[in-house]
Amino acid sequence: MAGALGVRLGGGAAYDGEWIARETLGDGAAPAVADLVRAMSIYRRACALLWLTIGGAAWLL
Repeated sequence: MAGALGVRLGGGAAYDGEWIARETLGDGAAPAVADLVRAMSIYRRACALLWLTIGGAAWLL
């Protein structure tokens, strides 16, 4: 998703007060609210494509 949006996701985080360094995904700026809207649009399209594919396969059987 980070690549599709052109943003950077992930990175380090604190777990039980201890900082854990982790890799980031994607190259770009940190995500903004508009990126969440775009991500939901991509997600909905992918789900629709999946359901159409499964429905088409079920119809052929």
